[in-house]
Amino acid sequence: MSSDLGKLGDKTGAPVEVTVGWGRILLRVLGWGVLFALMFLEPNRSARAWSVWVVVILLQGAISLLTFALGAMASSVSGPYTGLVFALGTFWLLMPYVSGKGWPTTFWCAFGLILIGTWVFGFSGMDSVGESEFMIFLLYVGFNSGLGFALGLASSRKNPHIGTFIAWLLLWSCVLWLVTAIPWVVIAVAEAGPIALTALFAVFIAAGVGVGATLAFLILSAVEPFYGTRFRAFLGELPAPETPPAPPVITCPAS
Repeated sequence: MSSDLGKLGDKTGAPVEVTVGWGRILLRVLGWGVLFALMFLEPNRSARAWSVWVVVILLQGAISLLTFALGAMASSVSGPYTGLVFALGTFWLLMPYVSGKGWPTTFWCAFGLILIGTWVFGFSGMDSVGESEFMIFLLYVGFNSGLGFALGLASSRKNPHIGTFIAWLLLWSCVLWLVTAIPWVVIAVAEAGPIALTALFAVFIAAGVGVGATLAFLILSAVEPFYGTRFRAFLGELPAPETPPAPPVITCPAS
């Protein structure tokens, strides 16, 4: 039996031995373990909080179908997609701890968490493609997804509404991913080579996955009151609880 191994070797060449590092497998297991452990934090001790796993499982299923449909190109870079889902799920579970901290803190928490989550899961599949190409793709997915989400939050802070956030999210995502695609468009037009066209196609697929994953969690916030209240409070759409008035002072007339 023979198959196209890409950079790993010729189709009809000598057998190629592939070693899977246990460290990278454990890295993924540890990541999902962290997400599971967050369910036991005090704000998440509710049966409704487990609905976040419905979104995580559905998105993972969609990523698997995409990988199957597109073949080797998608399977080699599915790690960053999984990392994005993990990061968004983590952010939704940690949202009560970020709410009310000011938009700069929110900005860097969102950006950093998505970037780190995407890179951690991405590195677990690094052997699948060339190191340099994979590092560039990791940078694209993590940076654009995280920065688009964070800029959407920062831009909607003056009009804190979930619809405003979605509009800004889509706008910034389009800007960031189009800017990212420009170098590949230039290369594809100049050379018309399969590598440049494949890379350009991968960028647009990554953009769709990044925006689609974020919208899936926003849909969860729209249909599930538990996360809807949490996200609206996080945006500042819901008014802050009023301080209860001080109890009246009762004085007894002197006898």
